[in-house]
Amino acid sequence: MRRFAVVVVVVLTSCLSLMAQTNAGTSVSKTKISGDIDFIVGKYQRIHPVPYLYTDSLSILRKCDSLKATLPNTLSTVEAKRALGKVGAFFSFGHSTLDEFSLIKDSTNHFPFAVRIEGTRAFVVKNYTNDSTIRKNDEIMRINGVNTENVVTELMRCSSFERPETKAYYMGTYFSYYLRFYYEWHSALFKLSIKNQAGEVKNYTLARIQPKEKKAFQDYNLYFKEPSVAVMKISIFRNRKKFKNFLRSSFDSLKKNKTKKLLIDLRGNPGGNSDLVWDLAAYLTNNEISVEGAGIIKTSTESKKQNRKAYIKWYMYPVYPFVYLISDARPLFFKKDGAVTVYREEKKKPRRVGELFKGQVFVLVDRGTYSTASLLTSSFQCHNIARIVGVGTGEPVIGDGNAVSVQLPNTKYKFDIGTEVFYNACYRNADSNRMLIPDINSSGIDDLLKRLEHQQ
Repeated sequence: MRRFAVVVVVVLTSCLSLMAQTNAGTSVSKTKISGDIDFIVGKYQRIHPVPYLYTDSLSILRKCDSLKATLPNTLSTVEAKRALGKVGAFFSFGHSTLDEFSLIKDSTNHFPFAVRIEGTRAFVVKNYTNDSTIRKNDEIMRINGVNTENVVTELMRCSSFERPETKAYYMGTYFSYYLRFYYEWHSALFKLSIKNQAGEVKNYTLARIQPKEKKAFQDYNLYFKEPSVAVMKISIFRNRKKFKNFLRSSFDSLKKNKTKKLLIDLRGNPGGNSDLVWDLAAYLTNNEISVEGAGIIKTSTESKKQNRKAYIKWYMYPVYPFVYLISDARPLFFKKDGAVTVYREEKKKPRRVGELFKGQVFVLVDRGTYSTASLLTSSFQCHNIARIVGVGTGEPVIGDGNAVSVQLPNTKYKFDIGTEVFYNACYRNADSNRMLIPDINSSGIDDLLKRLEHQQ
């Protein structure tokens, strides 16, 4: 089964060239926005299998009524997008959200810094300008005349991620994109107030400068800390053919170097195609495993239309009836509108790929380990394939996915709503917040290696 993680981050890495659907500066009436809000709530009830997993219908309706009551008679596009973004956040499903990044007009990330969000504060992580007086960990106090605290608070209210820590992680990673969407700050110049380590606040007018050291985004990479220790960085799960070739060459290198420890780095991995989890597991175990412990699927006209578009091309129509024979596909294509299918994934053995890797395996995770990457983490922990290192992953053990895109009738914005709820393989091994508990709390690769060396 393919699991398309329609999350903010995946959209960012693959869809930044999409054409904008609205023009900055236009206005929208309160009546139209209220209609779109009601449309979203109705679509959640129609499409999502468990729309009130984290709340209840009465609570959602009250929040929506309260939001509509505060709207002015005429809204700017900025105000409209914030209002609609908050509705998705009411439901707290990371895969179900206003499709913000399809509305961004250009793909140049122009904010002058990479930032780290802590609570409602923003700190410089990397300076992309030529001004050497601005250093790492300096605090950004104001952006274009607005207090940073107010900016971050507003953006957090519009985020559909389940946890504040996860919201802050992705807010920092894609800060510039959020600013352009929710504030429509498209200018390459920013007026900033920055406090340095000595507590001095200085004002700047800065443009982002493309960093010379910036490298092309790599989906997969293998490198050796030493011959016996290898790090496999997986940034996103996509392009199965490329991934299989990467795995084949990587495990050949591990065998050649007689590697004893493999560190699979999934920090910041937003997810993707869950079929790729089985491709990796095939090199690590011969035992029966499951990736999605259980799940709930809801069939709707919208999901059937999107699945047909994705899977059934015009030249496949002659063999279309044979889809009836595929158990996973039947509910997606042929069940009646509103039909709910509950399943528990049967364990199965990964396909044989030759000699298994016999060394120790560790999976590094953080708040940015999301969706399919979170499923892998849970499965590998549950089936003793690897020890999990870091902090709890960004997505809880219960999350939604396989989102379909619907167009709002008045603003014409697109809204993504999940059609499946997934229970990770180890969803019973979670804390009170539904967060998987890592086996080893560690700050990173070097810290882990020091600990392992000390244990030996």
